Amino acid sequence: MAKSLKREQAPPRIPSLKYQRRLEEALSCTKKALELMRSGYTHTFDPVFCRLRLDLMISLTYQAHGDKVYKKDPCSQLATIVEASFKNNQIAATGVKSIAKLIASVPANHPALGDVAMCLSHPDLKLLLEKEVVKLLGSLVEKKAIPRTFQRIKDLDKVLVVLYKAKHTMQHQDFSKPKVEETAVQVFYTAVASMIASKLLGESPELVQKNSKQLKNALKQSIIAREMTLPFIARAARQGDVNSIKVLLTALGKQEVSTRQFANKFVDTLNRWKKRAPQKLEGVKKEVLKWASRCGFEGVDQKVAQLYNR
Repeated sequence: MAKSLKREQAPPRIPSLKYQRRLEEALSCTKKALELMRSGYTHTFDPVFCRLRLDLMISLTYQAHGDKVYKKDPCSQLATIVEASFKNNQIAATGVKSIAKLIASVPANHPALGDVAMCLSHPDLKLLLEKEVVKLLGSLVEKKAIPRTFQRIKDLDKVLVVLYKAKHTMQHQDFSKPKVEETAVQVFYTAVASMIASKLLGESPELVQKNSKQLKNALKQSIIAREMTLPFIARAARQGDVNSIKVLLTALGKQEVSTRQFANKFVDTLNRWKKRAPQKLEGVKKEVLKWASRCGFEGVDQKVAQLYNR
């Protein structure tokens, strides 16, 4: 009688030396690419390197064995959150909270903060974060709530301050966590909320105009206030809110913004936000051109004219 043969259990698979070498090579190539991106951003501060940094992280999950490299990167968790935000074209409250927690979890004075700051500076992510602040502040005005009591605004501020100080972080290799200038930010948000409310009520923002000095001081003290001024100007342009544009442009002043870099950034911001803008905003265009002329921005008049004549 034939003996019954027991089927031998296959031994556990051990990754081959060839596989391990490929993985090591992939990790080595990724590290070199990241070094080049960091170096490129530190020397030029071109946001294209921030885009590449985050896009590389997102693409790794779709490559063979890419997840092995992905897990070793400090920004892997951030990339997961951001990919979902890009798909939905908005960043959820849970996403903002998760990013804020991720920033808090970075050890003190650790270079990983520079990587996080670079990823946050991805132009599309920056736009989503800024739009979220504008949307939230508008909803607070409708609810008659006070901005400083709203946790979602606070979480966004914790993310934005790292984003806006990415240049300083990388240039000076300063990996200490930047702090939100809470008092200045509260003054700024309160002033902007007052302007939004005045527009809804069809009134002139007299209270804001009276406190324009405080608004100017807030812009000097807070990088969040300075950087968020452009998105709120763009929102006002979209709404045809000439009064708010006057107040915000005056608060910006000449000294802080009289650079070609700022002029290009200003026009680019208007361009990104103008898709839903009314077609004829002659009053808005007039105020912007007046301000550009006062600040000595050559060529801005043609750029602004093109934006509103398309």
